[in-house]
Formats: sequence, structure tokens, C-alpha cells
Amino acid sequence: MAVTGIAIEVSTTCGRCQSPLPLNGASESVLCDKCQTPNETSHDFWTRLLGDAIGEAVGFGANEARPSTIIMDGRTVKLLVGKQDARCVCKAPYDPDAFDRAASSGKLFCTSCGKQSAARRVPDWFKGVHPAAAYLVGETLAATVAKGVAPAELRFHCYHCGAPLPKSPARDDEEELWLDVRDGAIARDRLGWQRDASDVSVATT
Repeated sequence: MAVTGIAIEVSTTCGRCQSPLPLNGASESVLCDKCQTPNETSHDFWTRLLGDAIGEAVGFGANEARPSTIIMDGRTVKLLVGKQDARCVCKAPYDPDAFDRAASSGKLFCTSCGKQSAARRVPDWFKGVHPAAAYLVGETLAATVAKGVAPAELRFHCYHCGAPLPKSPARDDEEELWLDVRDGAIARDRLGWQRDASDVSVATT
């Protein structure tokens, strides 16, 4: 299968506390790791951010990348897009022939070091970002599962408007809570081009 790998790194800041907010997963919202505030990253956001960038990166030379800083919806977004085959953090490239099978299980294993990475077929809406996009490889676990937080640190927000909800101090002595965020996202990994951090690859056919 002929596959072109496009490596993508995106980061911004939380709209509430201004903490760094890496976006290492294609989701409709990302939960700030510091203040637990959901930040919207709509389909339209991804389309405007990546639509032209992916198309341009397909024409890059191997391992060529281009950084940019974009003001979108009142926030600054840092974007790095390059032409690079999807690879493990150990730098070993993944076998494109394994993508389809890995996308079915959600797990892609490095044949060099054995480390597991996330893999999935692009959701239907991502076709609006680029019609040839086929797979998303390397989204971090943190993009879908939030860390455990103590009750004193936990912040609840209104489902409709996102405003923080008050929490009774009497609940602070309860046992530690663990969050499993499936509709939103939380990304904590520091991203870096050709470094040991994770970046997301979009495979186009």
C-alpha cells in the first residue's frame, strides 16, 4: 500500500488559565491538565488549521517540515507540519502495511522496540480536512484518558456553557477520583519535531 506520512504537531494555550495546551489528538475538545477546563477544538477548527497545511506537506521533500504561528478564534496556535513516515519514539518507522490491522484494534506495535502506539482510521469528519487522509497514528493515550486527580484538585464544569461549578469542601476527604474522558481530550506530552516526544502522523493514500 502506498502511504505518504505527514507528521503534525499542534499546541496552543488554555483559554482559562493560559497554560500550555498540546493538541496531540484529533478531538472536538481538549481538557486542560492544569485547571481541568475543556477547550473546544471543533471540526471547523481542524479543517481551517490543517486543510491547506496537509496538502502543502504532501509536496515537501522527505523529512522537510515547516513551522507556523496562527491566530485562530482569538488564540495563538503553533503548528509544525512535515513530510515524515510515521515512526516510533525509538525512531524506527512503522510498516504501512500494518496500519489497517492496527486501526481495527487501535494498537500499533513497533517491530524494533515493541512499544505500543495508538492507531485508528480517520473519523468521517476528518475527510473534510483532507480527502485522502486515511489513518491517524501516534495520538497519545493522554489525548483520551485524563490523569487521576485528588478531589481537592477536581473541577467540574457546566456541560452547556463550560463555566466552573462549585464543589462542596465536605467532599475533599473522599478517596481519589479517576477520570476517564471519552468525548473530550487531554494532552500533556511536550511535542518536538524529530525528538523523543510523540507526534501525530496522518497517513494519506
